[in-house]
Amino acid sequence: MVLKRWVRSKTAMVQFCFGFAAAVVLLAAVASTLVLGQVQRRLLDGESTNSRKTVAQVRYHLSEMDRLMKNLSVLLYADHDVRALMYLSGEETYEHLSVLNKLNATYMKSHPYLQSIFIYNPIKQKFYSTSGRLSDRDASWERLLQSGERLPALKPFIRDLNATGDALSPNPVRVVTYAMYGKLDPQGRMDGAVIVNLRMDGLLEYANAINSTVGGGPDLLFVYDSRNRFNALNAADSESGERIGSQVKAGYEALLANASDQARAPRTSYTVRAGGTQYLVTTAAIRGTGWVVLHAAVYDPAIRQMKTMKTAAIAIGASLAAALLLVSRLLARRLAWPTGLAPDRVPAAERSDQPASPASADVSARLDAWRQSKDQIQEILREQQSSRSLMKRYFLTRLLENGYPVADEEFECARLQYGLNLSSGTPVAVGLLRLDKYAETERHSQPEELEAMRQWIRHVVTESVSRSFACEAVDLKEDRIAWIVHVAPGDGNEGLTEKALGDRLREAQQQLMRQYRISVTISLSGAVPHIRQASTAYHQAVSLSMYRFVLGRKSLITSADIVRKVVPISVDAVFQTERRFIEALQRGDLRAAGERLDACLGLIAEMEYRDMRFALMHLAAGLTHALDATCTWPMNSVRIQEIFDRKRLPEMETIREFRQQLIDAIHETIEASAAAPNDEEAETARKIRLFIQDRHADPKLGVAQIAAELDVSLPAMNRIFENGVGMSIGEYIIHVRLVKAAEWMENSKLSLNEVMRAVGMDNPAYFGKLFKAQFGFTPREYASHLADKRLSP
Repeated sequence: MVLKRWVRSKTAMVQFCFGFAAAVVLLAAVASTLVLGQVQRRLLDGESTNSRKTVAQVRYHLSEMDRLMKNLSVLLYADHDVRALMYLSGEETYEHLSVLNKLNATYMKSHPYLQSIFIYNPIKQKFYSTSGRLSDRDASWERLLQSGERLPALKPFIRDLNATGDALSPNPVRVVTYAMYGKLDPQGRMDGAVIVNLRMDGLLEYANAINSTVGGGPDLLFVYDSRNRFNALNAADSESGERIGSQVKAGYEALLANASDQARAPRTSYTVRAGGTQYLVTTAAIRGTGWVVLHAAVYDPAIRQMKTMKTAAIAIGASLAAALLLVSRLLARRLAWPTGLAPDRVPAAERSDQPASPASADVSARLDAWRQSKDQIQEILREQQSSRSLMKRYFLTRLLENGYPVADEEFECARLQYGLNLSSGTPVAVGLLRLDKYAETERHSQPEELEAMRQWIRHVVTESVSRSFACEAVDLKEDRIAWIVHVAPGDGNEGLTEKALGDRLREAQQQLMRQYRISVTISLSGAVPHIRQASTAYHQAVSLSMYRFVLGRKSLITSADIVRKVVPISVDAVFQTERRFIEALQRGDLRAAGERLDACLGLIAEMEYRDMRFALMHLAAGLTHALDATCTWPMNSVRIQEIFDRKRLPEMETIREFRQQLIDAIHETIEASAAAPNDEEAETARKIRLFIQDRHADPKLGVAQIAAELDVSLPAMNRIFENGVGMSIGEYIIHVRLVKAAEWMENSKLSLNEVMRAVGMDNPAYFGKLFKAQFGFTPREYASHLADKRLSP
């Protein structure tokens, strides 16, 4: 009854209206808080995403620049003319000046960002440069040599170059320098070097382009180079630019120190304030260069925009609450008081104003709580982006693959920072695991499946090895996983040797095959006395893993196995057995051919891996040549080579597979030759082939000359030849010239230039490119290997 009377009363209607208004205001406050949170999250994420995009573009382009400059430095260092200048002891001549003019006309013009190329002669202690003078002087380089600082080879660093050669020059040029040298003498001096200087303004132009395309604002770029020197790329040479740079540098050093104290990977972003402006700094290491890029983006506009949105949301919420309260109060008064009854006629106790709603204070409190939790979430996300495991893998990969020189103090710092289960003073060995049939597995698996399989393999092997040895696994991607293992006995593990390590690896290998049907081959290097030599052990393990070709899959390969396997084999004996095999094949005696093929492959299997691959290439080339001479048209060397290419002989993992694919290629060639037609067009194509083979040494040999000589129209001749041979006439001319060039190199003592002219070609670079595409070796590599074989007993 009480409830019924309350519902019927006018007071209940007033209370209901005010309650409804309070609920609407509360919902408006919650909605505004959620909207503000979403806007703030997107705003912060957008700033962070833009910064990461900029850093990713910088890292990509600097990596590409590094790759190009390294290739150029190595190419120049290996050039015979450059090395002649590098070790010149007599007087300079016009020919030496022509070498520098050639560098200017080729590399300097084709690489617009190159500032200069210096060739350092340690005998004369003189520099030869592309400045236009025969000899020059690089005063800043001389000061670097005199300082005794060990300059990194093939790693870029920024320095001031005295363009005039004067040590007191007031206008030094800022350049990025790559130094390529062979070795150092006991005093730390280079035995000759190629110094490639890249214009710094090239990087500045790129940085400005990044600002206009990605950042859209005055973003700044800084780098730590390979000498750990802090440099500004596009910061203005002014007091404000220096102030920003000093704050960025101090913040990064504090970030590293804090990460080292807490034994974790440093964060990839932080904020600094300079000149009343706040900057968001994002860092990224460029692999293989020793550089760390720091991108500073103005952060104040984002903060001001966020504050503006926050103020607008609060104002809108407060206005909405006030409007709803006003409407609700007016409605309640209209319901409570009869029409025409003025408020001044109501008693004072009944006219007392209602207290103000606390909705505005509730919204502010909720925003503060949300902001605090949001900061914690952003901190966790930043830590996940700079994963400790990724940094650890990056450090160990550099240590193994790049021969990264690391001092004991630096290694100890990395051990604490990344939690490495290694120490610097104990002998180590490297085990390298390679997945068998990886190419087939990769073609039939998704990338995430391959990644999961690699992680599981790493887990199984690490679990087996770590029961007796301290070790660290390094995922090298593709088909390779490596382990750095301490082979010296530890506490409670006396008597453990490299043999015990081999037993552990074999146990893991068998477990993977037995339980998961995963076939792997493992190679184990010898022990090296210090962790600094882990790269040597790794490359030894890589070389040993190549012998999977003869030892087969699921092998555990050690250096002792290879010493027992490899015996001195005369290359003449291999070539003689190869000739007997080809002669039996040409006679049609397949049984004898099979026996002699097995004998030839048996001899090849006992050679060193490098000689083994060369002998197999020689076998395949000799076989295609013999089949070309034996088979009928149109089974020429081009079509035979296509059949052999389809068999993917160089990709075979074992010599047994190589033998089977070789036999399949022979059968396919013979069957295709037996089914080949023989008609008038076939005769025309044969004449074209013979004409090209006879006139291949003519540099002017072309389609028009052949058509005129054979009295055939150009369209008909191209159609007949391409239908019969499977390639154009121009491609066949190149093929014949390359085959003849290889024959000249093998059977004569002509120089490479003479060989090139003998086959009608006059462009060394083009000739080298085509030769490597055809045979897998450059002309110099092919000639060098032939020379080694002639000198070997």
